[in-house]
Amino acid sequence: MKIIDITVEKDLATSFHTIFEPGNITERMHSLRSIYPLEFSENAAQILTRVLAEETWPYNPWTQVCCLYTSKKQQHEIDHSLIKKYTLAENMLLRETASFAL
Repeated sequence: MKIIDITVEKDLATSFHTIFEPGNITERMHSLRSIYPLEFSENAAQILTRVLAEETWPYNPWTQVCCLYTSKKQQHEIDHSLIKKYTLAENMLLRETASFAL
């Protein structure tokens, strides 16, 4: 956490500490909800869809995996045809996570 204090502006450091400090995930999520407005989480499905739909400059497979996993665990409405295309991906983790997300 010292690195965050040194390298990140003070107003942003709180968010980083909330995300990365050890502890109960439920408590950290509650803390993040108090930092970020409700509209931020309401737009999450749009952000996830945009990342998964990008074809010109595709995102890193790890980012895509995180989007698929988040869409499933947080129950965001993502078009199933968009998720299904990832079941044919070369990356094994991406394929398996897409199958999980369906």
